[in-house]
Amino acid sequence: MPLLIKAVIEYNDEGYLIHSSNYIGAYVR
Repeated sequence: MPLLIKAVIEYNDEGYLIHSSNYIGAYVR
């Protein structure tokens, strides 16, 4: 899932925790 990983890296500066939660949810689905 390179796109999701890239998104997490891009949002590393702001709202990383929130985006990380979304990333986990998307990864599970």
